[in-house]
Amino acid sequence: MAARPLALLAALLLLASVMPALAQPALPSLAPTQTLAGAPSGFKRCGDENLVLVFLNPDLTPHPDDNLIHATGTFFIQFQARGDRALQVEKFTFSFGQPLPDGIDVCQSIGQGVPPAWVTDAAYIKDYRCDTTVEDGFFVPIDTYNVPDGQYGAAVSAYDKDGNELVRYYTKAIVENGRSSPNDPRDPTTDKVIPWPMILPGDGTLSGPQQDAAKGAGLYIEVAENTSSIQAFLNGALLQLKNATPPDRDDDVVPCLPSPPLPPESSEGQMASKPWGNAWTWDGIITQEDVVKVRVVDLNGNVAEKVVHIGDPTIGGRVLGGNPQVDIALDEAVKESDENGTAMWHVTYKTLSEQGLHADVFLQTKDGKPLPPGLEPRLRPNHVQMAGLEELHGTVQVTGTNATLGTYDLQVVVNFLNGETREQKTAPLTFKLTQKGGAVNDTIAGKGGVQAEQTRGTDINQTAAPPPAAAPAKKSPGPETPLMAAGLLAAALLVRRRRA
Repeated sequence: MAARPLALLAALLLLASVMPALAQPALPSLAPTQTLAGAPSGFKRCGDENLVLVFLNPDLTPHPDDNLIHATGTFFIQFQARGDRALQVEKFTFSFGQPLPDGIDVCQSIGQGVPPAWVTDAAYIKDYRCDTTVEDGFFVPIDTYNVPDGQYGAAVSAYDKDGNELVRYYTKAIVENGRSSPNDPRDPTTDKVIPWPMILPGDGTLSGPQQDAAKGAGLYIEVAENTSSIQAFLNGALLQLKNATPPDRDDDVVPCLPSPPLPPESSEGQMASKPWGNAWTWDGIITQEDVVKVRVVDLNGNVAEKVVHIGDPTIGGRVLGGNPQVDIALDEAVKESDENGTAMWHVTYKTLSEQGLHADVFLQTKDGKPLPPGLEPRLRPNHVQMAGLEELHGTVQVTGTNATLGTYDLQVVVNFLNGETREQKTAPLTFKLTQKGGAVNDTIAGKGGVQAEQTRGTDINQTAAPPPAAAPAKKSPGPETPLMAAGLLAAALLVRRRRA
């Protein structure tokens, strides 16, 4: 089996290299493709304009110099369908190949098929990867090392239960691992993409192969690459995680198998697979009211921070939509550390329209980077759940445990989905560290769970950590996950597990 994936990869790369010559006769000379309403910067789309696909990875966005996605290393891409028809989506697929020439009207229907065939069908390895399990979210592992550096075309499609392609997003992406061939040595120091985690429940229900890997634990976390450290918090209390073995995921170059899948004895049904990265579990109770925060650092120091509210209806793979607006107010803009190296701000969050808000709350540097080593933030709450025209009062605390004395320009960030795009509202603050403090003591979560912080209504207790409290075991509802730009990292295309 070891030789089979390499041979198939070589064949695929050869096919990709000749595809332009094969495809061009079928490509009509038409007016330039229009960027339809709802397509984010760097993408174009075909299909239902009322159904949008959201790419949730925060750092895989078009580069300001060329408006292309720049991809390195290995990682999960996560998709989400939003709109009135989102609940009709039953399958996401990822396609890639040579980038289409400019000036081609990709969205013009060619042929008489139903659903129509768009021009990208002639240029891409269509439906190279797919995810048909709505329950645990739409995640696709990507391995950009599978192809040489260069520019690629990629697309992601959403299908209904009858196999109709409802919408397709397509883009161009650049792979830049410093490799001229897939056989070149892998250098993790070229990796610039954050290790975006899968959190179950939260991104979806804990089910299928992830549930088997969790072995009865209440929380499961997985990333599609090796890591140097991880921290996870339940309602602000630190979790004591255990290492787990992630399930096997697709590791070949065979396009997505038909549905239903072929029997195992069929040569077309054979697949190579392997575990892709690291996984962890926590043996405790998770309820619908809980908020989980995960901070992961990969081997090259890229930091991913992700917060999920288990009952949040806006974090699943299929979401009906909404357009929230929020404002942030601080009691003071500048504060100096006390004798313990700590300063605390009182924060007021306010929704400005009838639309409610589910949002993650972070503290970052003024230019949007993670805090420097030695600055320890604690935000209460770190996730806000608010109705329309509502106020919520919380706190932001910063402790300088081992940071250089001096002035730090920071910002509170409220991160939320607005339609198909992830937006953020920020409020600047300045922390003057005049005396270093000791280590921040986190409350350790007990297996019975931790009482959820108040995330709406009145003032939050600003000093005491949330006490451990037994909570009844509840089946968490399963959002579903993923989002659009998978297509972007085209070349890399790693692999997602296809279930038999």
